[in-house]
Amino acid sequence: MPVLGAFGAGSAKAFGQTAGGCPPRCITFDYVIAAGGAGSAEGHGPGGGGAGAVCYSLCSPSITRNTDCGPYTFTIGAGGNNPGGFENAVGGTGGSTTAFACTPVAITLVGGGGGGYRHASGAPSPQGSGGGSGCLHAGQGPGTGGSGGPLGNPGGNSPGCNAAGGGGGGRCSAGQNGIGPTSPATSRGGTGGNGVVLSITGTCQNYGCGGGGGAFNAPSAGSVGGRGCGGVGKPNPAPADRAGTANTGSGGGGGAGGNGGSGVVVLRFPSACKPAKMAVSPGCNTITESGTDTIVTFNVTGCLSFV
Repeated sequence: MPVLGAFGAGSAKAFGQTAGGCPPRCITFDYVIAAGGAGSAEGHGPGGGGAGAVCYSLCSPSITRNTDCGPYTFTIGAGGNNPGGFENAVGGTGGSTTAFACTPVAITLVGGGGGGYRHASGAPSPQGSGGGSGCLHAGQGPGTGGSGGPLGNPGGNSPGCNAAGGGGGGRCSAGQNGIGPTSPATSRGGTGGNGVVLSITGTCQNYGCGGGGGAFNAPSAGSVGGRGCGGVGKPNPAPADRAGTANTGSGGGGGAGGNGGSGVVVLRFPSACKPAKMAVSPGCNTITESGTDTIVTFNVTGCLSFV
């Protein structure tokens, strides 16, 4: 279902440039921008965290910016936290990511909605993906996954008492429902929603995967996160925390209290357009080359300067 993004020097038309390059002070970027994934709770049958909103230039126009603006500032959204295992708990919402903050039209994406614990449905996201519902006590009825926005999908539901949590929504599909409530031993957490596969860095990478829902109790089964980058939902007690993959905007897994994965910004443009002086800060952000293209990656909040 997700589009396999094809970025690179062979896609000069996608950049709106000719084979001869472009003036050094006007750059047209292809991009991937992801907000932070949401966290989940720990304990009996929590839902998985929803993925943060993900936008990329295969579904939106490329971005043209003039270096005369000065340094470009980028804020990378943090992954949502684990609030601890207690009634009515909901995993922390993913942080917002803002790109090109120095320009007149900054781009801001909103993080995912947290996975619910017992007594709590999944939290919604107005732009990204909703969290999976936690299991509910006897007589409370089914739990509902949080709704998703235009750059995400809803979280999965939980059937009710002794059931497992729903998976968190992902960029390309909704979180699956938890299974139950025949008995704690047969309940199973819902799989997290799939993210989108893109190759802007030169290799295929998943962005915006939902976290897997947690099981009600051992020996019942947890679930996998969406497409490999969402946190894995685990039985309770869980052996370890299972966070969403950092810098993918993916949700954390339920049952282990997984934190969400942080967001990211990746920019790609023809190296012929690269200004003579270009630098990123701090040092954990990078400028690399792939064929005839330059790739700028913001793993943490920082700045892109041209002096």
